[in-house]
Amino acid sequence: MLVTLLMGFLADLVFDSAATMRRSYRADVDRYLTKRGLRSDSTGHTPAR
Repeated sequence: MLVTLLMGFLADLVFDSAATMRRSYRADVDRYLTKRGLRSDSTGHTPAR
């Protein structure tokens, strides 16, 4: 039972970390494209938290 609990905690940690990295990367790409003029600021895209 303890092993299952630890595995669940580890899985939550790994998947939450991956989701955070993906959001951060997407925000960086959006800023880069906007700065270069390849994307307008009024896209209506709001990053999820």
